[in-house]
Amino acid sequence: MLTILIGIVTTCVLFAACQSAAERYMNGFEDFVCEVETDASNFSEKDWEQNDAELDMYANEKYENVVDELSSNDKKR
Repeated sequence: MLTILIGIVTTCVLFAACQSAAERYMNGFEDFVCEVETDASNFSEKDWEQNDAELDMYANEKYENVVDELSSNDKKR
């Protein structure tokens, strides 16, 4: 059982390492949006402030780091 678990973890780590920065950005942003959609009704004002700050990072700093790698379809999403 431990061998299987180690194999799964290793596969996940290798898969994540093989993704480009643009793929990691898109996956992270999609996960962020899904989490906000799922949990929004339970957010406190502090939660909204934290999520607004994270959205600003995705829209500015993180985006600027990968903009040249994004396809035109990625930019439209």
